[in-house]
Amino acid sequence: SGTVPHPGLMSRGGEQSQKDSPSLHSSCHSGASGERSPSSSRSLSSSQNISYKVAPTEVLEPLTESEERNISQHIPELVYSSLTPEQKKKISDLREDSEVQEWTVTEDEYLSSDFYFSRFLVARNWDHLLAKEMFITAMKWRKENNVSTIIEDFEQSESFKIIHRYWPASFDKSLDFWSYDNSFVSYSRTGSVDPAILNLVPAPDFIRYHIYCCEIIERKAAKIVKTKGYFPGFIMVEDLYGLSINLFDKALLDVMKTVLQIDSKYYPAVLRKFYVLNAPAIFSMTFNLIKCFLDPMTISRFEIFGNDKKKCQAKLASIIPEKFIISTLGGSHPCILPPGGCVKEVEKQTIAYGKETKAVLSKNSSYSHPLSILAPTTITWEFKAKGDVLFGIEKIEISVDKKGKVKQHVEVVLEKKKVKGERVKESFEFGEAHVGFNY
Repeated sequence: SGTVPHPGLMSRGGEQSQKDSPSLHSSCHSGASGERSPSSSRSLSSSQNISYKVAPTEVLEPLTESEERNISQHIPELVYSSLTPEQKKKISDLREDSEVQEWTVTEDEYLSSDFYFSRFLVARNWDHLLAKEMFITAMKWRKENNVSTIIEDFEQSESFKIIHRYWPASFDKSLDFWSYDNSFVSYSRTGSVDPAILNLVPAPDFIRYHIYCCEIIERKAAKIVKTKGYFPGFIMVEDLYGLSINLFDKALLDVMKTVLQIDSKYYPAVLRKFYVLNAPAIFSMTFNLIKCFLDPMTISRFEIFGNDKKKCQAKLASIIPEKFIISTLGGSHPCILPPGGCVKEVEKQTIAYGKETKAVLSKNSSYSHPLSILAPTTITWEFKAKGDVLFGIEKIEISVDKKGKVKQHVEVVLEKKKVKGERVKESFEFGEAHVGFNY
């Protein structure tokens, strides 16, 4: 089984459990008239121990040879299943090219396979020089961006945990979905995404997440290449029901442009089919804008459905076994995608608290700056002051007992201390004392 962070459910026995609700107060006390200016921000607390089951206990393996079925009448095959002797010779010539060998990752069985080399030749219409240039460029890019370890590295980031919580998709190391001829299948429900996520995750991290997903596909491809000698391709099923026009701002369109260029340059000839379900008019407009960044072959891979659910389910059933179709699309796979939906208000506060706040204090007065947090998390603040000012931080945990009585527990995080005129930057890590989730 695999788990993905999700608010409201926890992995221990599938039980649901609410716990203490901590909030944070930075406070200033003035001995004389003074001015202080704290600017606080916090790492989003999606690293909390919250998860939900997304796969059956027994991971479903790819189909055996006896279970496989030819589905080329429904979707076109990629060229790899029937290479001609001339094409095989071109693959051999490419891998034996001395310049190519300098950049071949020989310790990686998949990245040095005939199938992997053939993708660059297919993308460049079997032209040796163009395929060599493309391959070397891709290998340089992989090395410069540490792509080989991005799955393990990016999973540790706060942005990954936020995306995985609020962007419903089945890209996961422990999830396998396969077509009748073992093309890898992935599901996504972008229509359920709250546009507020664009304010929480920097654009470069959306790009890193896309590369992460591409590498998930590559690892699944490697699994099939070991048994078949080639990979039939990747099938994407995208549900846009409920898509908000606010999701398509300039920043996201720039991200889309970048990821399309990444796919074209560094992940060639792997997309077999891209099904778009419940496509609203805004998608058609956006797709027309981004088509100029796609080659004709890639554009031909898209098949767009309206809201005809039966037609869509019939199409999926013709190419994907029922056990690999998620239940919300008429199949029997028990996978539950993250629900998406509204980003919690407490997480939206990151935007406001990332700005500088100023306050003027009279003699012997105090000022508190409340910040709600989810634990575990790390908060970082910058503070500067003019005059005789003390600055400190307290954590207030709010809990409700069985009788409904509200209790507060105050803990000093940072003892009040005098702050001089220079700007002070500090941080504090809040651990999680209990299993469950905080508000």
